[in-house]
Amino acid sequence: MTILVTCGIHDEWCTFAQGRLESMGFNAPVASSRSHMSASELTEKMLSVSRPGGKTSYKSPAPKLGQAWHIAAADLMIANADQESWGWAHPDNLRFLEFWKAFEPNCRFALIYTSPAEYVAREISVSDTEEDGLENILERWRDYHEEMLRFYHANSDVSMLINLHNFEDTAQPIATLLSDRLNVNATRLNQAEYLFQSALMDVIAERLVDQELEAANLFSELENSADLPMSLSSYSRRGLAGKAHRELDENLAGLDQAQDNLLNAQREIDQLTESLKRTEDLLETERREKEVLELAASEAHVPQLLEKQLEQVREELHLYFNKYNELKAQVAANPAALSKAHAASAAAPLAPLIQIDLKSYIDGEGWHHAEDHGRWAGASLSSTLRLPDLDAGKYKVSVRIVDAMALDILRGMSLTLNGAPLNAHLKILSDMGGRLAPLRRAKAHASNIEKPFPATLTATIEPAQIRIRDDNILGIVSPRAVHPPSVHGHDDRLLSCCIESVSFHRVA
Repeated sequence: MTILVTCGIHDEWCTFAQGRLESMGFNAPVASSRSHMSASELTEKMLSVSRPGGKTSYKSPAPKLGQAWHIAAADLMIANADQESWGWAHPDNLRFLEFWKAFEPNCRFALIYTSPAEYVAREISVSDTEEDGLENILERWRDYHEEMLRFYHANSDVSMLINLHNFEDTAQPIATLLSDRLNVNATRLNQAEYLFQSALMDVIAERLVDQELEAANLFSELENSADLPMSLSSYSRRGLAGKAHRELDENLAGLDQAQDNLLNAQREIDQLTESLKRTEDLLETERREKEVLELAASEAHVPQLLEKQLEQVREELHLYFNKYNELKAQVAANPAALSKAHAASAAAPLAPLIQIDLKSYIDGEGWHHAEDHGRWAGASLSSTLRLPDLDAGKYKVSVRIVDAMALDILRGMSLTLNGAPLNAHLKILSDMGGRLAPLRRAKAHASNIEKPFPATLTATIEPAQIRIRDDNILGIVSPRAVHPPSVHGHDDRLLSCCIESVSFHRVA
């Protein structure tokens, strides 16, 4: 069994090398049967518990791994024991080359390197931070490859130092080296593959590292020591300037095309914007026409409403006229009774008025605290008031409402006395006066005016409904309560309607 542990400074380059090795006959490792970790996952786990201070430093001594990691490595080996040749590539394998060498005698090591200019080109093309400057990039390249070169010279009998570009084209030098050094029947590849590289970025990177002598000297050492240096690969840096010029021309052509596409897109956006404006104008016209039609429809019902109100007035006038004739006949028959009635009327006190101001203290439940304009109901759906003692008689109760969380709440409110429902009537815009007030209220009701306040909820209380010498409880019942944040408010209470006052009038 031959195990090939491969490392290179970039994930992308490791992936490329691993793919080419598998095409030559090496097998990808299967995961451990016990921990279910792949070889790459095991490498990453080993690194996470061994890196000093959370950073990878290739200048520091190789990490010492405990018995648990030896067991995990053994599980990986056992899982792949049936494979004649297998291996994996990972940048951080470099940290554990000594571990695998001591752990398994059948391990062999493929050490892949690139030039500092190629690494700088790769890093500056993907880096999104200004902090990762040229000095830091070159320092990482030097640290990584100094450790790689050290391990190779100490273990050249089990290691191969290879420039990455030898994996391109048919990879014939790699196949020959594997056969000679590992006795692996690796074959020349029929399908050529090449790393994607930007010639323009390569030219820029070469100019950047041109004066970096330490990196240049280290790369020269790598080339002189390598089993397969760059000079043996099919890759050539000749004509790089020409390639960069062609790439630049292609990029400029692409920019021109992108600019044309952008201008076309802008023209389409302008056309769509104009079309949208026309559509909005058309919808606004249709909305106004609909409002006119709805207003006309509501006004069509106004004559019917006025006719009903006029009929009601006629009936009331007729009733009062009959009562007048009856009283007139009684007076004509008994003048003395009229004198007694006048005397009793003069002696009788005015009808009592009970006024409960909800902006001040009240005796009740289901209310929030008093505010400048009244008190909100909604702490519970039934808000109650304990009334002062009421004498026997007939009363009219009026509840003045100055705000509501929704129109359906206002229209759904009801009144109870001592738990028994009252026949309540809602009057919106109750402060509106004048001869046209009924007509204006009817229009407001039909059009669902948003703020029909103040509104008055009235009901008649019959004598039989009153408890004499006992508490009487008036209930104001809301159909539902609302959290203001659900309708773009900022209050965290449950609210229904805001009541300003409640009054009781004695009626005949």
